[in-house]
Amino acid sequence: MANISGKVIFIILLSFSSAYSGTEEALSETGIELPYPESVTIRVPEIRLPYFNKEKYVTAILKIDKKGKTEDILWEENSDSLLVKYFSPNLRAIRFHPGTTDMKKSNFLLPIRLHYRVRGRIPDLIFPVDSFGIVADRDWYEKALSLNGYEKPELSIFPPFFCDLAWTDSSRHYPYCLFQLSLDSKGQLTGIDEISNKYHTFSRQLMSAAQWAKFVPAKINGKNSNSNVYMMVSFFPQIFYPNKGYDNSKRDSYGLLERVQVRLFVDTVGLLSKPLPRKLKGNKYIYRGEHKRAIDTIIGYISISKEGQGKLWRFTKTDQKMKKTLYKIMEQLTYFPAIDYQGKPHEFNGMISFIFDGSSTIRINYHWLPESQADIVR
Repeated sequence: MANISGKVIFIILLSFSSAYSGTEEALSETGIELPYPESVTIRVPEIRLPYFNKEKYVTAILKIDKKGKTEDILWEENSDSLLVKYFSPNLRAIRFHPGTTDMKKSNFLLPIRLHYRVRGRIPDLIFPVDSFGIVADRDWYEKALSLNGYEKPELSIFPPFFCDLAWTDSSRHYPYCLFQLSLDSKGQLTGIDEISNKYHTFSRQLMSAAQWAKFVPAKINGKNSNSNVYMMVSFFPQIFYPNKGYDNSKRDSYGLLERVQVRLFVDTVGLLSKPLPRKLKGNKYIYRGEHKRAIDTIIGYISISKEGQGKLWRFTKTDQKMKKTLYKIMEQLTYFPAIDYQGKPHEFNGMISFIFDGSSTIRINYHWLPESQADIVR
């Protein structure tokens, strides 16, 4: 931090730690290399900071030209417009390495997350690709690809499969198999290769089942396209086998772990899997204590250890009794930890919401798991 001409200037070093692959591999799969920041100099805005009383994540969308210059700034939610406008002079000043499509410099839409803390005038910035060309968060990276015309393949149907994992299994980690699939422009499987296997007995069964699966093909600018995609199949002891398979049209009737049994990834970037609750329907909790009739939403931060233990370490303002209720709930929740592509566990920090709706069922929204945000079937 330095003081120049009476203005405080912050230099933000965008060095998210990551042991995972960067954009070089992503380019080979999608033909797209996203813009990334070359230098970021932040000045404290001279205008008044808009009022907010809770920590906020705000999404700004930058229109970046072929030279890496920001031409315009949009916002994802109208309610976030004031916070985006407040910080927009700093966003315009960021110099980007130009993005490319099929090795040619292109115009891009780039989503940037602004993390505002209460009583803080400068938000933290989160880019899809950091200044070292490394992707630290696959979900944010895939969102950026989608904004620029690339829609990844989606799973429609996967047939039932079997394993001998006992429901009493209390292992810290769950076994999984990772495959690379080749799909044509109709979504037909044209090739499958095993990439990683943590459950050797059932790998061949899954490769056979994939032949009967149905996929929605990738799209580039609205047109169906051939693609390569990674498929992770996970085995959870909380699910009875043979399982019911997966049908996307019935997704909302599934428990959280049933929704994530088979997942498709654009590329091997970021973590292979973020933490997962160990309960089948891990996005709801039945509570019969003092606050079971409360109507409120509490947003907090959670740290999940390599052993799968979660700890709340900060949340929105609430009374001491509600804090005790939240701590009691957390004592009952355990997790499968985040893992990398070698299957090694990682510590993880994320946001979590507890939604009290006046009944004894508390909805839990894990902000890093889109699957946890589906409507709860009571």
